[in-house]
Amino acid sequence: MNSSQSLSKNGKPLRVCREQPDQQPHRCQKAHSPQPPERLCATRERNDTDMDKIDAVIFDMDGVIVDSEPLHCQAEQTIFRQYGVEAPWSEWDSFTGLTDRVIFTYIVENFTDGRYSVDELLQAKYKIFLALLADQVQPIPGAIDFIRWTRDRYAKLALTTSSTREVQQIIFERFGLQAYFDVIITEERIQHSKPHPEPYLKTLDALQLPADTCLVIEDSLNGIRSAKEAGCRVIGLATSFPEEDLLKAGAENAVATFAALYHQHPFNGTPPITV
Repeated sequence: MNSSQSLSKNGKPLRVCREQPDQQPHRCQKAHSPQPPERLCATRERNDTDMDKIDAVIFDMDGVIVDSEPLHCQAEQTIFRQYGVEAPWSEWDSFTGLTDRVIFTYIVENFTDGRYSVDELLQAKYKIFLALLADQVQPIPGAIDFIRWTRDRYAKLALTTSSTREVQQIIFERFGLQAYFDVIITEERIQHSKPHPEPYLKTLDALQLPADTCLVIEDSLNGIRSAKEAGCRVIGLATSFPEEDLLKAGAENAVATFAALYHQHPFNGTPPITV
């Protein structure tokens, strides 16, 4: 298979991310320009009064709370070089929000000729990623303050991530987040990854709240589809995809930054003053 000729399900060429300066494609760099200051939010038509009652805010982690995608990319590039795997970079955007096992199963079945097992590649990538994570992971700008702000205003907060419990704990310990969340759903607790609704259905079950009173913040198309299929409301954060793509996937609002999110319905608040 020639990755440069890959097509999406609708027959259109998949978006290719490219690394500078050598122009090798990969998924770390965003394929869209930052939104100008006056263009911080995109919105679908909706009835804002329907979003007045929110009992819980549910966060994705990778790409929403922390900027971990570049670290995933770095670990994967290292493994692919070591094992001589020609990765399908033109398809990589479609993998965002999936578990590593789903991704590497696809890689092994389509790009290794059976030379390596899924577990072999997974273990090698995971070891490199954990080392990078502990040393280099940074929060998405404004994420930590927003979590604290929502904790003071809503009954419950939850985390729904395709990452492992170990990765989640490293991140939460580093940034002091454990006390803010009532429910945490990680890879170990689900059988079907996003875009399947199971991750968010599990979260709703643990929260013991109806879906239409829970608002999800997601950065990936797969994550938005998962949350919508579970019946949740979704706001897209444009850290991984353009706002327009997030809206097409089903987000009711899409914002470029957490700073813009404070002013959107149903939050309608004032950002905290950081000293």
